Amino acid sequence: MLVHLVDLDSEAHDNAPFTPEALAILEYTDELIGTMMQDMPNDYAVVIVSDHGFERLERMVNLTALANQHAIKGVRPRGGIVVADNSEADGFLRALQSDPQYGIGRSIPKEEILHFSPALGGAAAVFESAPGVWFAASNSGEVFSKPPQMGEHGHWPTRYRSVYLMWGPGIRSQHLPEISMKDIAERLAALLEVPFKPAPRH
Repeated sequence: MLVHLVDLDSEAHDNAPFTPEALAILEYTDELIGTMMQDMPNDYAVVIVSDHGFERLERMVNLTALANQHAIKGVRPRGGIVVADNSEADGFLRALQSDPQYGIGRSIPKEEILHFSPALGGAAAVFESAPGVWFAASNSGEVFSKPPQMGEHGHWPTRYRSVYLMWGPGIRSQHLPEISMKDIAERLAALLEVPFKPAPRH
């Protein structure tokens, strides 16, 4: 049985994560999980995984509109990151880094890009957003605006830590090192004793 408890996601989007309201929803979710476990047969296993992480948003920066104003090609904002497709875009974003209003965070090292998002390995550079900043990609409009939601996900993976818990008959106690969410399916398949072949990673 697969159960998706969605209330915390909605609350964090609407009013930001880690607010008193969001924490109250989290506590209620914990109660629901406890109730389900009380009613389960003894020979069942339970696996609890959390979804993506969340960050509070304070402002949006439309880097596409800003790049268009300066006739710069190859700037690709993607929410919590911005990709520079060529050296000109790279230089443009590095120049913006010195001004905090544009919210350009650190330049992500190439080996980290290849580990977490190999599809971006060919980019000239990839930058994180600064805390509280979300990169918009509209071709026109204001460069700075208020975000439509107070919380968002889509930032670089090192900004998040998710939960993976497994409990039940025959499952030995073990503290696992950090794993990718992409590895969970294979673990569940082993628990259910069903064949599973993970997709190749590039």
